[in-house]
Amino acid sequence: MNDPYRRSAFTPALFYKDPVSALDWLERAFGFERSMVITDSSGALGHAEMRFGDGTIYVGGEWADFTASAASAGGKNTQLVHVRVQHDIDGHCERARRAGAVIVAEPEEQFYGDRTYRARDPEGHNWTFAQPVRAVSREEAEKGERPDDRRLGVSTAVDLDRVLAALADPRRRQVVELLRERPRRAGELAEAVRLSPAALTRHLRALKQGGIVEDAHPAFDARVRVFSLRPEPMAALKAWLGETERLPSDELAAFKAHVERSGP
Repeated sequence: MNDPYRRSAFTPALFYKDPVSALDWLERAFGFERSMVITDSSGALGHAEMRFGDGTIYVGGEWADFTASAASAGGKNTQLVHVRVQHDIDGHCERARRAGAVIVAEPEEQFYGDRTYRARDPEGHNWTFAQPVRAVSREEAEKGERPDDRRLGVSTAVDLDRVLAALADPRRRQVVELLRERPRRAGELAEAVRLSPAALTRHLRALKQGGIVEDAHPAFDARVRVFSLRPEPMAALKAWLGETERLPSDELAAFKAHVERSGP
C-alpha cells in the first residue's frame, strides 16, 4: 500500500517539554515545514510532523514515562538528527544562529566530502546539517584521511589553512590567549583587548570560521554569549608543527644512512 504522506523507512521522533513552541522555533530557525498537526479535544498537541526536503520528523511532548526532552535529561541526547541541506549551508547556519540556536560547531568541510555544522536548539537537542560539496568515493571516505595528512598526523576534520588564517591577526591571538585561561563573555573580551564591540565581533567571527572558538548561551539565555576554545584545531596545529619540524631531521638521518651504506 502506498503511503500518501511519503514517509521514509526511518523517521526520528523528538520529544519536547513545549512541543508547540518547538514547532514554531524549528520552522523559524531551520526552515522545517509543518506537514501534519493533530490536537486533542482540549487543544493540546497530540502529534506533529515536519518536513524538510524529502525528510520527515515527528515532534511531540513528553507523553510517557520513557520519553523526555533533553531539557529534562540534563542536556543529554540519545540521538543526533542529521539533516541534508542542498545549498548555502553557511546561510542556513546564520539563519539558525539568528533564531537563537547555539552553534556547537561552525560550518567546516569534512574528509567525506560534506560541509557540516552542528547546532543545539533551545531544549538541548543537537542537530547536524550537511551539504555535499565534493565527490568522495566510499573507499576514500572509509580511509578517513588523505595520505599527506596521515604522514603529518593531522585529521582532515580540521582545516589547517583556516586555522592559520584565523590566527594571522595579533588581536585574534590575544583573544585565544585569554580564552586559554577560561571561557569569557564578548564584553569582557572587548575590554581586555581594547576593541569596540563591533570590531571584536568581526575577530570572533573569523576565529569561529577557523573552528578555533565556539559560543554558547548559559541556560539557553539568547541574550548572553560565552566564548570558549575548541581543543581540536589547536591540537591539530601543534601536531602538524611538531611533525613538520621533525621532517628535516628525518630526511638528514635517511641521507646519512644512505651515505654510510654507499661509503668505501
